[in-house]
Amino acid sequence: MALTPAERREQSSPLLIAIFTAFVSPLSSLIWGLRQRSWSLAFAPFAVAFTFMYITALETDERSINKGVQYSFQLSSGIIAYEISKNLKSKAEKKNTGIKIK
Repeated sequence: MALTPAERREQSSPLLIAIFTAFVSPLSSLIWGLRQRSWSLAFAPFAVAFTFMYITALETDERSINKGVQYSFQLSSGIIAYEISKNLKSKAEKKNTGIKIK
């Protein structure tokens, strides 16, 4: 049986999403965002990391960005993904705790 996006939001782990976004790739938040049908979770963490990296690359004359700077941007995108997914999960849990009349 396929889960609905609301059920996926309720069963998701915000910490796991944050870890993958911060340590694997900010683009990995796109997977969870599409599965949970959330544009903010899909694009906000990636957009933040990409924008800051792009601005940093324009400001410096170096060809590559320092790894410490790159990792700090990835960590910030992980924190953003965590906050968004935690908010989505709490909203889904609140919605499903209501009394259902059959």
